[in-house]
Amino acid sequence: MSLVHELENNIVSETHLKENGKKFSRHCNILLTLMYQGKRFTARQLEREYNIDGRRLRDIYANRKECKREWRKDNSGKNIEMEYWLDIPRQPTKSDLTQWFNS
Repeated sequence: MSLVHELENNIVSETHLKENGKKFSRHCNILLTLMYQGKRFTARQLEREYNIDGRRLRDIYANRKECKREWRKDNSGKNIEMEYWLDIPRQPTKSDLTQWFNS
């Protein structure tokens, strides 16, 4: 299953998507691997650090229910940019299991 969006709103973009779909899918897989490691990304950060188009974040968000997003705010509370991450439940510790068993 591809994580990349399938349709564009004009013929030029549609052609670009068809020609580069495999590369975009590969970028989504790289990004998912990083996100499963607990990393959070903004589109600007992704483009600057990994040379991957920020559109891949929106593709993953649209196709994965565990992908979350929220506005990153500056000190005054103004929205700066959208941040994406995977909401993955953590592994229970031994003390968590002991507490669960005793309750």
